[in-house]
Order: sequence, then structure tokens, then C-alpha cells
Amino acid sequence: MKQLSFSVLAFAFFSVLNAQEKLPNISSINIGDTLFSTLEIIPEKRINASNLQDFGSNLTILSKADIAQLPVTTIQEALQYMSGLDVRARNLTAQGDVSLWGSTFEQVLILIDGIPMRDPQTGHHQLNLPIDLSQVQSIQLIKGAAARMYGAGALAGAINIITQDPGKVKASIQSFWGTNGQTDSISGETYISNQQLVSIGFRAGATSHSFSFRRLHSNGYDINTGVDQQNLFYRGKWQNEKAAFHWMGGYLNNQFGAKNFYAPPYDATAIERVNTSFAGASGYFNTGKILWSPRVYYRYNTDDYTLVALQPEIYRNQHYSTSGGAEINGNWAHKKGIIGFGMDGRGDWIRSNNLGKHERFLYCAYLEERWMPSENLNVTAGVNMQTSPSYSTKFFPSLNVLFKQNKVHFFIHSGAGSRLPSYTDLYYSDYSNLGNPNLTTEYGWSAETGVRYQAKYFKFQMTYFYRRVNNQIDFTKGYETGISPSVWYPVNIGLAQTAGTEWQLSGTGLDWNILQNSFFSITQWGLRSNFLKSNLANSEYISKYVYNQLNQQHIAFLGFRTGNYVQHQITYRGLERAGQEFQHLLDWRTSIQIRNWNFFADIANITNQLYSLSGDVQMPRRWYQLGVQFQLLNDVR
Repeated sequence: MKQLSFSVLAFAFFSVLNAQEKLPNISSINIGDTLFSTLEIIPEKRINASNLQDFGSNLTILSKADIAQLPVTTIQEALQYMSGLDVRARNLTAQGDVSLWGSTFEQVLILIDGIPMRDPQTGHHQLNLPIDLSQVQSIQLIKGAAARMYGAGALAGAINIITQDPGKVKASIQSFWGTNGQTDSISGETYISNQQLVSIGFRAGATSHSFSFRRLHSNGYDINTGVDQQNLFYRGKWQNEKAAFHWMGGYLNNQFGAKNFYAPPYDATAIERVNTSFAGASGYFNTGKILWSPRVYYRYNTDDYTLVALQPEIYRNQHYSTSGGAEINGNWAHKKGIIGFGMDGRGDWIRSNNLGKHERFLYCAYLEERWMPSENLNVTAGVNMQTSPSYSTKFFPSLNVLFKQNKVHFFIHSGAGSRLPSYTDLYYSDYSNLGNPNLTTEYGWSAETGVRYQAKYFKFQMTYFYRRVNNQIDFTKGYETGISPSVWYPVNIGLAQTAGTEWQLSGTGLDWNILQNSFFSITQWGLRSNFLKSNLANSEYISKYVYNQLNQQHIAFLGFRTGNYVQHQITYRGLERAGQEFQHLLDWRTSIQIRNWNFFADIANITNQLYSLSGDVQMPRRWYQLGVQFQLLNDVR
């Protein structure tokens, strides 16, 4: 790993020194804020891949404007409103698992500006992200196996969180307060949450910088559901006519009550503290016909779990995990398309009083061709090779086809992916769980086909998808002979198949007034639905994770304006989870924008539903929230 990383960095440095050609117009192609690591860096405008509609795959994009209308203050909360994505939250601001189209929570890769947030210990910590929602420019959900672009871990898809460009001079202060109006039966305190955020951006010569600091304190919404978080995020940028360089880093201290998270009813007073820090850097430079993009990244995570808060000697887990890597990507444009290629290497390390001390390395290389034989047809084909001293060499091909006819787009995507067992899968052990060091890698294949229509104020999309996973891993009871039926034991359960349909219908009405000269106008509306079916739904063994997948998901929203300054949005979520009754959730946000001030009021779970998204953890019932933001500076140049 050290040799590979050194070679990649040395090559990148040497290439920068010898770069003679000017970069393309950086702002026009959003270098550094790209959705894909290879195809989005385009040196010639004749193939405008920065337009996401040119990709022959299923994408869902939540823009900054979309997020501003939702009754949310964290990334985890915002993800709940993305079609096809199932956030199995244990606490809306503390911890949650992410599933895509019925996948397991470890088959979806999460990235920040293309930097993977892999957690080798367990997928439960992937959403422990050292970044605040206010720093997010968009959230891009790639549906279907994405191994060609992102390597191992993106078996079902990937979530790429794009941060705001640090080039603007700005400063803002935000503060939020929330409550359900109820009191803690033990302390007598009213349940309240509050968070404050300070962010600043400035330029210094050829460099730009942005900082944000967030503090969240909540005593919860029920007994032992409190959260304390401190979050620091920084991003910098330097560029000239020949090269660009981006770097970022973040830290999150996340301490929370873990009632019913892992061992109900014995964990009524359990607490957990998860610290995550990461750093990454990437460069972009042109050496003639090839545009190069090297990247390095590092992530460190600590997890301290105590079953009985005041008696840690009864049971306590302490895990320290590290993941890091280096990669280099290249793009060569020719008359009919673009050839992309690259390689990367990564390592995972862990030290734990339960899991032991382990390390592993994975190396990847890819080659792809994007071909446009005509203005109406776009074809991308490629393959990703993965090899490791611990696992055999495998190849993961993929194919994207997009055919455009006026405003109608037909797309097909087929691809393969993989997911290595986590260290928890392999080695975890306690009174009710037993790790399995003989687990093998999951291998998956997925396909989607669909049609979308987009006009100025209207968009429609329909998709059919199918995914099959060989050697899928699940914690089971009663599956493996020779293992106590009272113990959760992870096994490769065999072939897992999921199929379904997705519908999306949305529109904007910025010029649509219900009454002539009225102050009331519709601004946006939409309906998104998913229907899933899995061959595992009727299996005889007991499953810990697979069977709480969504069978149906429906999201509807309506935004409207009253007057010139007041915006409202009401959002409905309908969820039918395997083995549970249908859940109906209704949320509301009203925001008022007056010059540099923005005020908002939220009501979440208006109908006061009692519901659960993961296991035995009850989610908040009706919740009220007020917030204010003051923009000190805002240089829009």
C-alpha cells in the first residue's frame, strides 16, 4: 500500500511540474464538484458531461434549493426525502443506516466530493459525517452498482455529497431550537434540542477558504435519546490557468444515548461516543490531451460503546479504525468521445478490544470509454478490476446507454459491484452475537431501464430495476447448524434478488398563480413512488437486517408562496416495511426571507404517529422547531 501510494503521488507531482497546457474553463465544468470521478472532468465542451441528464443511469439529485424547503437540519434527515433511499434511523440526529432499493445498509457507499467515507468496522457509522448541511451544495444519489466508478462498497449504489465552492466571500450565523413539549419522567426536564452554526468564507491571494463550526445539544425526545455533537469542517482551493488543487478536512464528536440500539431490553441506559475525522486532497491538471486528477484521502474513526452507562465494567467495546488511500484518474478526449482510466489503492486497519487487530489492502484499476456516435446516442462501457492479497482478483463491467429524442430520454444501465465483509461481520463477539471469519465477499449485479421526460416546468421518470447478490451477508438465527439458535451469526445466505419499479413526477410553477393578481402561487410539487419485491421476504430463518426493507415508499410534496417573502412546503412520506404496518408521516416548513435574514418554523410528524425505522427504536412523535439564519456577507461574484 505504501509503495503504491508513493508511486501515485510521485507521478502526479512529476506531471504537474511538466504540465504545459492550460486547463479548460474550470468554472464551466465544476472541477472539484463533480458527480463522477472520471467522466465529469471534460476537457472539451463538445461533450458536456457536466449535464447530468446526459448519463444513461438512474440519478436523484437533491439541490440546495430543494433542501432549504425541507423541515430538516442535518444530512441524515435530508436523505429521508430521496426517492428509493431508506434511512433506517435510530435517532434522527445521532445514527442511521442507509439502504437503496432494498439493499443492506453496507452495500451503499457514501462520499464527500468523491472522497469515500468507508468504515471498515461497521456500516452503522457511515453517516457519522464531519460536515454540516449548510455546507452542502447538492446530494447526488447514483442508483445501481457503481463499482466501475468507485470500486468496492458501491454494490447497490453511491451517495455523493457535494460541498459548496469555497471561492465566495461570505459569513453567516444560524441557530435552531426544537421540542416535542413533553418532559423526561426521571429528570423532569422538557425535551429540547438546540444547535448553532457559524460559517465563514474568504479569499487570500490565489486561494479560497471556508470554515464551519456546528454545535448540537439535545436531551432527546424520550428517555436516554439525548445527543451532543461538535462538528468542524474546512475546505480550501487554489487554482491558476494550468492547474487546480482542492483540499478539505473535518472532525465530528458524536455522543448519544443508545437505548434499544443493539441489545434491547438490556441496553436501556447504553451510551455511545463516535469520533470521526477525515482529510482529503485532489488536483487537476492538463498535460496536453490528457486531463489528470490525483487524489489522496484519510479517515479515522473511534467507537466507544458502554452497555450500562454507570457500570462500564459490565460490558464495553472500544474500536479504533483507519481507512486511507490514493488514486489517480485520467481522461483523454477524442473526436467521438472520451477514454477514462485510472488506478487506486486503499488500506483498512482496526484495533479493538473485541474485534482484535487486523489490516487489509485492496487495489483497483479501471478503463472506460464514453462514445457518442450521434447527438442522440450516448454509450459508456467500462470495467473495474479489484485485487487483494486476501481476496481473489475480480472484474466488474458496466454499460450505460442513453438515447435522446427531443425531450424524451431512454436509458439502460447494467453493472456489477462488490462489498467486503466488515470487521464486525468477521470478528464481533458478545453474549448474543458471534462473528464468522470464514465469510466471503459479496458480489452483485444490477440493471435498470427507464424513460424520462423533462420540459421547462415538468419532469416525469419511470424505472424498472433488478439486482441479484451472490454470497449476501446477513446476521441470522437458526440458519447455520452447530450454532446456538439464540445467537446472531453472520453467514453468506446465498442468492438475494430484488426487483421493483420507481415513478417520479414533479413540476415547478413559478409563474403559475391560482388567482390572477393573487399573493398565493404554487412553486413546486411532486410525487415519487417505489415498489420492491425480494425473494428473501418469505425465508424461514430469522434475519437481523434484511427483512426490515421497504416494500413500498411514497413521497409527495407541495410548495407554495404567500406574498413575496413567505414560502411553505408540506411533505408526505408513506412507508411500508416488511413485517410492519403502513406508516404515514406528514411534515411542514414555513420560511420567511427578508434581506439577510431567514426565519423558519417546522412541524415534523404532524399526525403524531408512533413509528420505528430500525428495530425497536421508537422515533420522535410530533416535533416543533424554530430557526433563524443571518447572512453577514454574501459575495455572489
